Amino acid sequence: MTCFDRVFPHGRALGQALILAVLLLATGCQAILPTPPREATREALAAGTAEPLPTPRLVAAPTPTGEPIPTPAAPAAGVNPNPVVTLWVNETSEAHRAVLEEMQAELDANHGIFLEYVMIDAGRLPRLVETAALSGTLPDLILHPVEYTMGWTASGILDPAAAQTAFEQLGRETFDEAALDLVSLEDGQPAALPNHGAPQLLIYRQDWFDTLELEPPADFDAMLAAAAAIYRSEVLSARTGLTTTLISGLVVPTESDLIRTQQVFEQLALANGCELIDERGEVTILSPACGEALAFYREIVNLYSPSDIQTNISALNAYLAGRTGMIFTSPSTLVALAGLDERYRPVCPECAADPAFLSGQTGLITTITGRGAAARPVDYSTLTYLGITGQADAETVRTFLDYWYGAGYLSWIGVEPERKVPMRLGSREQPGSYREAWFDLPVRPGEPALEAILGRETLEPLVASASGGRRWGFGVGRGPLMSEIYEGLLFSILQQEMLSGYFTSGQAVIEAYQRVVDLIPDYPFPIDPLPTPVEEMPAPEGG
Repeated sequence: MTCFDRVFPHGRALGQALILAVLLLATGCQAILPTPPREATREALAAGTAEPLPTPRLVAAPTPTGEPIPTPAAPAAGVNPNPVVTLWVNETSEAHRAVLEEMQAELDANHGIFLEYVMIDAGRLPRLVETAALSGTLPDLILHPVEYTMGWTASGILDPAAAQTAFEQLGRETFDEAALDLVSLEDGQPAALPNHGAPQLLIYRQDWFDTLELEPPADFDAMLAAAAAIYRSEVLSARTGLTTTLISGLVVPTESDLIRTQQVFEQLALANGCELIDERGEVTILSPACGEALAFYREIVNLYSPSDIQTNISALNAYLAGRTGMIFTSPSTLVALAGLDERYRPVCPECAADPAFLSGQTGLITTITGRGAAARPVDYSTLTYLGITGQADAETVRTFLDYWYGAGYLSWIGVEPERKVPMRLGSREQPGSYREAWFDLPVRPGEPALEAILGRETLEPLVASASGGRRWGFGVGRGPLMSEIYEGLLFSILQQEMLSGYFTSGQAVIEAYQRVVDLIPDYPFPIDPLPTPVEEMPAPEGG
């Protein structure tokens, strides 16, 4: 367990918060279901309004599958004589675009390559890649979350032999070994090149925990006790001036259209010793450890969180407004607490007089432990990889990778560096140089470095946790199955159905088993499961 109290300077004035769309059903209990849960979810998704996201420029003509393929950034005029390398990236911000334009100019002028890049929101990336594979329009390289690496490799989209050649060129020893192991095939050959990563964090209001004499929420029991004590606390209401109905114990994403919804539960499940599938390929979600994890998740979210559907942004906004005691989040929140993110500013009741108030009252945990017999401490990380497709020209890509993981690497890592711990540690000539340089990267242009803002004692545990977290399925050779699960948002949908009252946690375990087994052709271990015997908590009031 890693727990810190940090004071971050440079608080700022009030800023703009995003207004969230509400999808699907409100969290609650429903006694009679007019529509089967999965069909109801599909109908609700079709009727809902998605949160607006930046989208790439699109060509006018549809592809054979009906999904438009983004148009790459191209030369302003004329025909460029240099060979072209095409790159899709899972980023959409203007800061990332500016860096890509700088890279484009440098590659063109100094390395004899023209870079065509496309910026795609991570949520749209799987469908666009699938469409491009069917229409023969894949790019040369795809920067993507680890959730998709093994599935795309199994389907022939990514070329592991090309990745192996790249490792021989760059030096496998220069990359983070844990990040390599996560995407290694049976022969030990990695499927893609690790690029950057960050741990999933649990942050909490240290001052509230001190006032209520609570233990840091590093395990299920402490987390649940804290959520119960903080939820609608009259003591905290009197202290902050907020009405009790605005104070929640915990806010986590519950939106069925978000990968983060599953990621939060996956860490909790792993912390309780719950594995989804084993080395033989047997789905093990029916174990008592998994039933206990789902029961804990349902209890803490339904009883001590806001009653409506939550997203990554609503959880962050609740914390910045001083309305909740705990959130699961990314390290980007640490920069927001320091007042250095123009999009999200601390606006808690105490923040008007002291913009740095929240940053000085925040505790941080990277490692969670469950409470059952199989419980264990678990870190959880989100990793990004650079995959080489089967359509890439070997010589052009080789030149590009020399640049990307060399002269251009820290330029890319330097955009929102708090969530981009380098997975290439350094060059052959200077081992560890990129990791060390990361501490000195400015959090934003013109602002102090990461170490100056957050402190090395906070950053070093983030680095240690960035690649060392456990993940379902990857360590037992089931990465392609996990790609299907994430692309279909299987658990995100199931979790929201459970929280909405369609299932008890025992019933949700069976649903999870059946839905996962449905994805495995000729599943060799079929059983007719019975509900896991776990104690069910009451449904939320007013549901």
